[in-house]
Amino acid sequence: ARLFKERGAAGLIITGRNRKRGAAVAASLTGDGCTAHFVQADLASVDDCRRIIAAAAEHFGSLHILVNCAALTERGTIWDTSPELFDRM
Repeated sequence: ARLFKERGAAGLIITGRNRKRGAAVAASLTGDGCTAHFVQADLASVDDCRRIIAAAAEHFGSLHILVNCAALTERGTIWDTSPELFDRM
């Protein structure tokens, strides 16, 4: 997000599960011709993903680039990872 701002992005939507951290990141990115908004979301939720897209349309009229760098922090080997966890990854 910081690189997009440095390269001239006029608007950013920041997402995450932690409202306090996300709002702080959005605030730090706002300025110098860039506006950033935070949307609290869990990318495992289809409805939350739709809210992110809706927020981009509401604030900026459209969505041009989507970067997904979500991750799971659960660890295991292929031998002890449940099929449910594997599907979530």
